[in-house]
Amino acid sequence: MTSRALFGGCLAALLCASARPAAAATATPALGAPLRRVLVSGCRDGVAELAALAASGQPGSDTAAQVVRLCADIRAHAPAAETPDPASPPRVDRNGRAQLVIGTTLYGIWLGISIDVLADVQNDRLVVLYPLLGMAAGLGGSLYGTHGREVTTGQAWSIITGLDYGTYNGLLWSAAISGSPTRTGVFTGGLVAGAVGGGVGLYVAAQHPQQGAVEMVRSGGLYGTGAALMGALLLAPEDVSSRTMFTTLAIGMDAGLATGGVLSAELDLSRNRMLLIDAGTLAGLGFGLGGTWLITGSKGSSRRALGAGGLVGMGAGFVAAILLTRHLDDEHTAQAAAPTLPALVSRDLRGRWNVGTLTLVPVADPTGRRQGMVGASVPLAAGLW
Repeated sequence: MTSRALFGGCLAALLCASARPAAAATATPALGAPLRRVLVSGCRDGVAELAALAASGQPGSDTAAQVVRLCADIRAHAPAAETPDPASPPRVDRNGRAQLVIGTTLYGIWLGISIDVLADVQNDRLVVLYPLLGMAAGLGGSLYGTHGREVTTGQAWSIITGLDYGTYNGLLWSAAISGSPTRTGVFTGGLVAGAVGGGVGLYVAAQHPQQGAVEMVRSGGLYGTGAALMGALLLAPEDVSSRTMFTTLAIGMDAGLATGGVLSAELDLSRNRMLLIDAGTLAGLGFGLGGTWLITGSKGSSRRALGAGGLVGMGAGFVAAILLTRHLDDEHTAQAAAPTLPALVSRDLRGRWNVGTLTLVPVADPTGRRQGMVGASVPLAAGLW
């Protein structure tokens, strides 16, 4: 119920009361103060005093009774929509729920396969049971655990990264530490390290990391592993042992993850840009390996040539991707800074040209003899310098 409507209703009551003889109005000193409060407050204050005056039979009781009746009628017929709505609850970000559900479902399948290997399951039907149970546990557990809760994309990828790279680390280090790795030892190391990595991922997720920061850590692990493999192909002797190779890959992965973690705290890159840099780096690696193989074939020192070509390709693709995407993250800033001048092409204060739309700009009469718009123009270019 608006104050304007109440005020109008009470004013109408006052006018009705004033239509009575002037002698009656002059003999009602007790009516003035409560009636003034009713008018000022919009029938919220002073109604009780007017009701008491109406029941007393004193001079002015008829007017007080009429005002009380009108106020009650206005309140009874007030529209319910005018009642202020309660504040809406804050929006919960659940954009990462789907990624987390998919990641944990795949990890559940991996757990089932690991159980098959560790338990040395031989039954051709039972060997499928554990992966199915793991898949169901990962899917159901993630759906239940994320129901109605905030799960940002950065949080989801933090947990997935912990599970993935924890498992990879466990597999590599288990094979590197053991002189003669066995299936049981390698898979046990992968399960233990995956659980530890998942715990670390949960801790990081609680800090609400940005998507780009998490992707930078993942990219660091990928680059470190790839560079370690190419370096081993280039520098390792011909009789290099598998233990040395696994150790090199594990060290490269850990170094890449650590470097990505340090850089993510200093650099603010979006996930889109990091993925494009990943694509450029992988493309460079592919061209480096493929081009080297086309040149050297399977001759003599092709292994070392492949390692060198892969490293050069990775580096070239990485640098090229960084340069080509250097303005990707500030596109939204550039759009915000773009002049709001209506033109097909406009220049902002940074000197960058932005494509707009053809807009009709009203033209007023320059002589001032006619009011309003007398024509229109279509600017093709405009800018700020």
